[in-house]
Amino acid sequence: MTFWLILLAALAGGLVLTLLYDDGPPARVARLCAAMLLGLLVFGFAAFLGAMAAGTLNGFAVGLGMVATAAPCALLTRAPLRRQLLQAFRFPKPTAHDAINAIALVALLGLVMAGAAYFTPQPAVDPQFPAVATAVTNNLGDLPLHLAIITGFTSGQNYPPMDPELSGSRLAYPFMVDFLAAVFSWCGLSLPQALFVENLILGIVLVGLLHGFTLRLTESAPAARLAPWLLLLSGGLGWTLLFQDLQTASLMALPRDFTIGPDTGYRWGNSLTTLLIPQRSLLLGVPILLIVMDAWWTAVRREDGDRWFLAAGLLAGTLPLCHSFFFLVVGLMAACEAALFPGRGWLRFAGAALALAVPQMLWMAQGTSMRPGGFLAFSPGWDHGDTNAIWFWLKNSGLFLPLLGVAIYRGEGRAVRFYAPFLLCFLISNLFRLAPWIWDNIKVLYVWYVASVPLVALVVARMPRVLAAACVALLVLAGALDNWRVVSRARELIVLDAAGVGFAVGLQVHTPPTALTVHAPVYDSPVYLSGRRSMLGYDGHIWSRGLNGGTRVDDIRRIYSGDAAAAELARRYGIQYLIWGPAERREYPGQPWFVRALRPKFGHRGYVLYEIPPTR
Repeated sequence: MTFWLILLAALAGGLVLTLLYDDGPPARVARLCAAMLLGLLVFGFAAFLGAMAAGTLNGFAVGLGMVATAAPCALLTRAPLRRQLLQAFRFPKPTAHDAINAIALVALLGLVMAGAAYFTPQPAVDPQFPAVATAVTNNLGDLPLHLAIITGFTSGQNYPPMDPELSGSRLAYPFMVDFLAAVFSWCGLSLPQALFVENLILGIVLVGLLHGFTLRLTESAPAARLAPWLLLLSGGLGWTLLFQDLQTASLMALPRDFTIGPDTGYRWGNSLTTLLIPQRSLLLGVPILLIVMDAWWTAVRREDGDRWFLAAGLLAGTLPLCHSFFFLVVGLMAACEAALFPGRGWLRFAGAALALAVPQMLWMAQGTSMRPGGFLAFSPGWDHGDTNAIWFWLKNSGLFLPLLGVAIYRGEGRAVRFYAPFLLCFLISNLFRLAPWIWDNIKVLYVWYVASVPLVALVVARMPRVLAAACVALLVLAGALDNWRVVSRARELIVLDAAGVGFAVGLQVHTPPTALTVHAPVYDSPVYLSGRRSMLGYDGHIWSRGLNGGTRVDDIRRIYSGDAAAAELARRYGIQYLIWGPAERREYPGQPWFVRALRPKFGHRGYVLYEIPPTR
């Protein structure tokens, strides 16, 4: 019941907030999607402040979030606002094309999101507990980090949020999407259910906002219907690999992804299976970006655009906790747009954005182990490897880049001028490494792609039907195949086996919420499902997020090997518990010293938890 009340409050409060700046969206669906996003953001920030005050996620925090979310409804006591609300929904009924298109998009999102994370039985491993699995290949390494953040909020009293994979460091990661999932879990949903519901809601919000922005920018209903498909089923020429794969595999068990792979030269990846599901902060970042772009486009064409600038600024100001990369990109794009469309409204945008964002950034920077020097370096060609950079992009984008060129050449002047700054995202990402792992430039490239989709959709929508159908097929086939692999469960990847799930449950029972553990630095430790913290989690996560793990990998090896300094290292890091499980036996073979020296706290099917007594 609480979960549904949260959604109802978010939708109602968000609808009122949209009336304060938007007096006429291009479609009712776009307003409803904007309302849900705004409502969830207000709820998330207010509930998080409540959890910070209480030191835990509880009824007070959730209640505070619901009150803050529903508060704008008090404005409906004003008759003009009530009339404005009624007027906002006096639009023609959707056509059959629109209805069929919407149903198909929701079905796609539902079927794919269901494969993002789910429980699956493993009776041979542990008949009491299910395993955590995913059908999304690229989610195997990312999902455990998000599970660690979510369970830290629900079970680990992680307020203020410390990094669950790097003890002593503030969580310098855009965690709001995971906090909302934690609230849904607190409401009684299982973790897979909470992830599915949130993914589906935010996926629908994204689709509705992209439809609305495309309609406003292009004034073409066919382009607006097409744009979400081009985004969700993005891909390049990887579909050509299908003919080779079908010689040894069936369509129900395709052996590899068609938009990204370590040995195929495809690195762009599909929006759903490579970006929105594994990199969950995009589920909030992209919808926020779409409303901001829509507000900019409306504001520069109207004399009364100040309220749009203000709304865009306030929304952009939420990005540090929702998607930090996007905040920096939006700032750069705003400066470019202000040069192309001068006006005092941009100062209103900047003031509102900075007023909200600066406190978040200062707060997140306190006590973090971030290494800023590891982010920026000259590295032309993005992740092209040994492939020629031009061929690399044609191969990874297929017809998208040529059609974008046509769109820019034939486009309406003001729309192309508005779009031009987003080409900088493509250019900069192809000249510099913007993160420790160069592939993460895709976070900036994706801003370019989202902004480009409406223009490409317009070009295709204006083609003769047969030619348009052929272009659409070539644009989405590779992405469709990757999504089909998820829907057909071509490959089930075990994120955490049933024994590990059982051990994670035991950790919650036998250790205090803020317990600090040491374990092998692997991506699939049961600790991530328990809400407990790690001295060091998966070293790949630490490096790719630009954090400084210092000598912790070696220190963990010394602790497990029984080094003379093991006790001193445990004391220095404040370790309370040591885990001995399959990963530790694999990484640190030999006779463990702690079997004789430490008292076992509890064990479960190959896992043992040892308690490290405090040093006096």
